[in-house]
Amino acid sequence: MDWEASNLPEQWKKFRTHVDLIFKGPLEEKSEEIKVTYLLLWVGDKGREIYNTWTGMTNDEKKKLEPHYKRYLAHVQPKLNPIFARFKFNNENQGASTVEQFVTRLRVLAEDCNYGNSKDEMIRDRIVFGTSSQKVREKLIAEGEKLTLEKAIQIAQSHEYSQEQLKTMSGQEVHAVSHSHNQNTRKAGRSSPSQNAAKDTERRRPPQARPKHHHKTKTQECDRCGYDHSTSAKCPAKGKQCKSCNRWDHFAKKCFSKTVACHELQTLPEQSDSEPEFFIDIIETNHNHDQAFCNLFLGSDNTPIKFKLDTGSQVNIM
Repeated sequence: MDWEASNLPEQWKKFRTHVDLIFKGPLEEKSEEIKVTYLLLWVGDKGREIYNTWTGMTNDEKKKLEPHYKRYLAHVQPKLNPIFARFKFNNENQGASTVEQFVTRLRVLAEDCNYGNSKDEMIRDRIVFGTSSQKVREKLIAEGEKLTLEKAIQIAQSHEYSQEQLKTMSGQEVHAVSHSHNQNTRKAGRSSPSQNAAKDTERRRPPQARPKHHHKTKTQECDRCGYDHSTSAKCPAKGKQCKSCNRWDHFAKKCFSKTVACHELQTLPEQSDSEPEFFIDIIETNHNHDQAFCNLFLGSDNTPIKFKLDTGSQVNIM
């Protein structure tokens, strides 16, 4: 017996249940006086100190169990607080426990609440308020005044059993779908006898006799040489000088300078759509000393000829 427990009445109930099981079991054949001795051994030092404070017990009472039970119960009973017991009872909810576990906890808590004849009704109401299923609560409320404690337990347990059965059925359906999918996958992965024979023949060949499988290499037009080759292949323009810009590592047809020049030409301002205008004028002068004349001697007799030079032309023709 734990005399330091926070709830001594509850602890005494558990201890009394344990003692009754032993007295009705292994020690059933013992006399009641011997059973009292066992009881005083099991209550411990604190229990025997309480026993020594008792007064008014006759010799016959000291040899019987019931007087001892009543006095020990009277010792722990004053420390029972019905208000606190009802607080615990009214705050008890089902949570994740089963209906049976929930009802058992309510019955134990109700013992300390001093509900008297209304104990079953209080447990019934607590089942309605504390159930974890909204559907169960709706069914219980729908019963109204006809709802008893036994019927409330029956409705809650029936719903609990049906939910367990639905889970089991849903699990079997998922397993069946998964099993069918695995079978289809295995069938899809099987090879025909002719394919298996071809694979066996291929494996028996020596490595040098097996056909080589050439993997195609992806090629594309090179930005430097203009030819199609893979990115890992050596570019023909590598180390070559461009004839357009004199830079290295690219050909003239892929010269970047040409592209830049072309873009620069596109940035020139647009010409006017109007017709170009030409102006023609004649300048005359009466003074010839400023004009460019030259004397040339032509022929075998060196005949002098004076003519005017046209400095604006590339060639003067006689």
